[in-house]
Amino acid sequence: MTYLSLWLTLLLSPDPPNDVLKAVNIFYHDTITVKGKDTYRELTRVGENPFAKPTSVDIRLTLATIPKSTNNDIEILIEELYEPTELGTSGDGLAKRTWVPHQVVFHGNTNFIKDGRIEIKDIKYKTAYFIGSILYLKKGFRVVALFYDRETTKLERVEKDIMYDM
Repeated sequence: MTYLSLWLTLLLSPDPPNDVLKAVNIFYHDTITVKGKDTYRELTRVGENPFAKPTSVDIRLTLATIPKSTNNDIEILIEELYEPTELGTSGDGLAKRTWVPHQVVFHGNTNFIKDGRIEIKDIKYKTAYFIGSILYLKKGFRVVALFYDRETTKLERVEKDIMYDM
């Protein structure tokens, strides 16, 4: 099953409770707030000065349970929220505020997970350096984790949204 078909399935189906996926969190090294000190923090929003935000992040996916079957897929990706400007709504552009896939940062299955979490370190992602163009404004981004069990065809999703304060 491709990412696009998984994504469409999730959009069109009601949200059943998750059995496997628990939460996704985003972390970064803050070297700006206190000069000369590196503080590891959870990223919760992009504040008034978006250019002081990190250019790389760490992502942690926590599992509620580890499935016994390994015939499954886990995928973690970054999506960006774009909103068209007046010029962007004319022509073939986006007609409204839309989440757009940006990057798949992990794809695998649960057969190697021992401690109930997946951590991906030092993902190169500029959290706020591009916040707009003539056609679109970037309003935020999110990390989405998908779990798909091929035997039961069950699909689960968790996400963490980061919006820009503007």
